[in-house]
Amino acid sequence: AAKSSQDPSANDNFGRLGYLTVFQTVYPFENALYNTKVGQISEPVASQFGYHLVLVHDVRPARGKIKTAHLLIKSKETDSSEKKEAAKNKAFQIYQDIKSGKISFQDAVKTYSEDTKTKQQGGALPELSSAEMLPSFADAAFSLNKDGDFSEPILTSIGWHIIQRISKTEIKTFDVSQNDLKLKVERDSRSNVAQEKNIEDSKKVFTYTFNAPAYKELSAALEKSYNNGKFMINETSYTKELFSIGKDKFTQKDFISYLNKTILNAKPQENLNGIIKNTYNKFEDEKIKIYREEHLAEINMDYKNLLQEYHDGILLFELTDNEVWSKAVTDTTGLALFHEANKLNYMWPERALYSKYTFKDEKSSTKAIALLNKGKSTTEVLNKINKKENLVQHQVFKVEKASIPDFLNWEVGSNKNIVEEGNFNYFIVESLLQPEPKKLNETRGYVISDYQNYLEKQWIEKLKTKYPIELNKGVFESLIK
Repeated sequence: AAKSSQDPSANDNFGRLGYLTVFQTVYPFENALYNTKVGQISEPVASQFGYHLVLVHDVRPARGKIKTAHLLIKSKETDSSEKKEAAKNKAFQIYQDIKSGKISFQDAVKTYSEDTKTKQQGGALPELSSAEMLPSFADAAFSLNKDGDFSEPILTSIGWHIIQRISKTEIKTFDVSQNDLKLKVERDSRSNVAQEKNIEDSKKVFTYTFNAPAYKELSAALEKSYNNGKFMINETSYTKELFSIGKDKFTQKDFISYLNKTILNAKPQENLNGIIKNTYNKFEDEKIKIYREEHLAEINMDYKNLLQEYHDGILLFELTDNEVWSKAVTDTTGLALFHEANKLNYMWPERALYSKYTFKDEKSSTKAIALLNKGKSTTEVLNKINKKENLVQHQVFKVEKASIPDFLNWEVGSNKNIVEEGNFNYFIVESLLQPEPKKLNETRGYVISDYQNYLEKQWIEKLKTKYPIELNKGVFESLIK
């Protein structure tokens, strides 16, 4: 039967594909492989390549992947018996030389291998699965127990190979490979299975009807109207319902509009009937998917509850923003009154007020400090020293005890004259400030936060008055127990 196959490779392999695993063939073919018992033939299976009959010879666990190097002595089935024998003898002689240590595997590859693509790299091949190798090559490679081991010469359709194992990758656990498998499924045609089931489920739960006569009428009219890459049909003349899903109805006119947008420049010799049918199926599926998404809460309680949770959360956020958060920021009068009523909650501790004088030179420093020591005020000193030139600058700091410079004492009059690398500075404690309420601009952030809490409590009390709460004490106490 394999001789009747239209797959050209069947001429050489009689249809034998070796061992295959998931994601190595198109999904319909793979599905047939895994659902046909050993020794049995599947029913005809359709894929984008045509129809297939699958005969399963054997089933075995997957082997993972292996990276190997090989030394090749070419030998074809069409070679003479003398040539075949010479190739075999050469391969086994090289094997004995490697085994005895007369030559290393890598040197033997570079000297004798007839695989010109790999011999300069020590015969190294890519990491492959069993299904990606010739069967006898795979069996020999995967029978090697550890990295560095090499096989006796084994024969394949291209010649004799001596195989060395470089590394082996075992099959990953599901937890490790889950994300990778998910991505492969999403990219693979098998993802259509879930979509098709969703479509069929939607047709059942939302009530689906199809008007076959209306579709047949329109399909015939479309075929007749096709000309020069376009459908020339007058869509306003076709208003019959084609199908409905739930409360939504779709007419012939809706499909014509969709067809004109999606089918561009179809060739006249193509099967227009098939094109129209495939396009209609896509049109119907898209509309059903949209309807399902828009009405999913009607059939899926988890989604309905999640949707309600989002709705309530957004509503609560907007209400709280209006009644509490934004109000606390924008209600400047209310904020000021709240601060005034609670100002004792925002107190400065005892602080020191100290001055820092910065001088341009030593002369102005000496003169200014002398004036300060005589009891002259800062204003008098600045006016006198800076009369002709800006020789001194003055800064005032209010600090808590922990923040006062360590060279000053916590007492009025404590001072320090510091000269460093041409910089002249003088520090003096002017006064000790008693604890006092902070101004609103000094503690605005804290006041806004407290005002928000105050507004929220007021709002909740207002809600409780409008919507009284009744507590079932028996049930509540049973929960505590």
